[in-house]
Amino acid sequence: YEEDVSTFGGHAWDGLQLIIAALREVGPDREKIRNYIENTKNFVGTGGIFNFSPEDHSGLTKDAFEMLIVKNEKFVVLE
Repeated sequence: YEEDVSTFGGHAWDGLQLIIAALREVGPDREKIRNYIENTKNFVGTGGIFNFSPEDHSGLTKDAFEMLIVKNEKFVVLE
């Protein structure tokens, strides 16, 4: 499409993978899908490692993120 990529595709991918996993595990029951996702831990997505709960539907806390810089043409964690 001759456009720069954005993070939105990754967000959609993460959500879709969660839904697919839930459907495979519990079937098409809405309540069971919600419960499955709310209890998902250590889901490795494009945006980080997600840990959901009934109180936390975003799944990421600020400690899930690291600031990176480019050093010697490589990404390194900012100390």
